[in-house]
Amino acid sequence: MLKHLLATAACAVALSSLANAATPDLSSCDQWIAACHFTAASRPGSNAINYVVIHKVEGSASSGASWFANCSSAGSAHFVFNNSSGYCYQCVRESNIAWHAGNSGTNNNSVGIEHGGFTNSNDTATACYDRSSVETKSCIVYYTVAYDRAHIIGHYQVPGCSGYGGGVNCHTDPGPYWNWTYYMSKCNPGATGGTATDHVNDAPTSSDWAVGTSAADKLGANYLYHSTAALSDPASWTINVPAGNYDISAWWAAGTNRSTTAPYILAGGGTVSVNQQVNGGKWNYLGSRALAAGNNTTQLSIWTTSGFIVVADAVKYYGPK
Repeated sequence: MLKHLLATAACAVALSSLANAATPDLSSCDQWIAACHFTAASRPGSNAINYVVIHKVEGSASSGASWFANCSSAGSAHFVFNNSSGYCYQCVRESNIAWHAGNSGTNNNSVGIEHGGFTNSNDTATACYDRSSVETKSCIVYYTVAYDRAHIIGHYQVPGCSGYGGGVNCHTDPGPYWNWTYYMSKCNPGATGGTATDHVNDAPTSSDWAVGTSAADKLGANYLYHSTAALSDPASWTINVPAGNYDISAWWAAGTNRSTTAPYILAGGGTVSVNQQVNGGKWNYLGSRALAAGNNTTQLSIWTTSGFIVVADAVKYYGPK
């Protein structure tokens, strides 16, 4: 809910001019509308992300995103989904702390997701559940948020009622009509029907990238790297898979000379920019895509901000689902 969202007077204010990038973190999200108020951070390094908090706007998703952009709002959320179509707005970077829960401790360690509609109305369409669950599932996969109702919670489960706080006995959203059973089934990282598996390629191909072996957080024996430049010379991973929906993840060796906007061109469509200076030595979720049967190629481009390198190590498709 949009009322009483101020986390604490001690929160640092960061204006939207400091986060004016136009591309959402979530590749399937439709539009970036920067919130005026949030707390600048570098999560998950500065603050672990352990929770996802589900809200209802008490109005339309577009009005909620617009209100967060208004500096009179004193509140924000990371994402807002239209309750009919599932159209997605991102308002705060996942690395930063949104003012959504009414409890600073919860804010520090959570991603806040608003949904259009009203708490006391059965007005959330399947499309909204489906698209919102992609973000929650990405938090489970990428930040290792526990897949249970103790960590994927409603606003009503947030503790504390002091000041402008929310939570138990203060808020009731997302309300009695929110279909937790269906939503949690869509968030399930292991909902595979018994057929999903990891399809990994840790041997990228390229025309003239250099081979590296020194990084301790690499996967396998080596990796490729290339200086960033305005050139079309991507590294590629091609994986043969059955038709179906897949979670696409990438592994890289992190370093201070890496690009903060390394552009992965995903099989199934779309480009996702990632910060390769952090989160090395593990699988990083890039997005979910419907893939045709046969060879499907993901690429890493060098065409981004100059002065850095990009590292091509490994790509994984998890599915079909």
